[in-house]
Amino acid sequence: MKRRAATTEKGLTLVELLISLSLFGVISVLIISILFNGMNSYKNVNSQISLHDEGNYIMNKLVNPIFEANHVEQYPSNDNPPPPFPTDSANYTYLIWLKNYEGEETTLGFKKTGKPDSCTAVINGTPIHSSTTTIKCSDSSITVNKDRESITIKMVVKDNDEKTLELKNEVPYINAKK
Repeated sequence: MKRRAATTEKGLTLVELLISLSLFGVISVLIISILFNGMNSYKNVNSQISLHDEGNYIMNKLVNPIFEANHVEQYPSNDNPPPPFPTDSANYTYLIWLKNYEGEETTLGFKKTGKPDSCTAVINGTPIHSSTTTIKCSDSSITVNKDRESITIKMVVKDNDEKTLELKNEVPYINAKK
């Protein structure tokens, strides 16, 4: 009986194996970095959307009572405003008093928090936004334009990551004294 010698060698050499593992490693690193970049982009876009949503919500809450107002008064924080303004008016940066046709009175403004240059938007002394955002006091204002019968609201909203969004809105009101 003759034995047959194995003349064909099947398999990979060490060099071929190292090259294929290197290619697999490079492709894996590329795919993982693309996935992480996508996740980071998603987080950034999601936080920007949340900031816009919160800013629009606050602005909408401030604007709605102004549309219904027929009498408006503004008191800067350094005055001692008469009632119906809060007695702790020194804690407010801007206060606006509104009265509508039904006689309902509304006070709105920005109240200082304990943090530097940080305010919260309030209506009748009640905060109207979440704890994830604050308003920059130094860059925000509520101003009554008596000659144009409008109120200008400028607000810079800031989230916990220090991202900011500036909103500005001029809202007309009806002057009942005409």
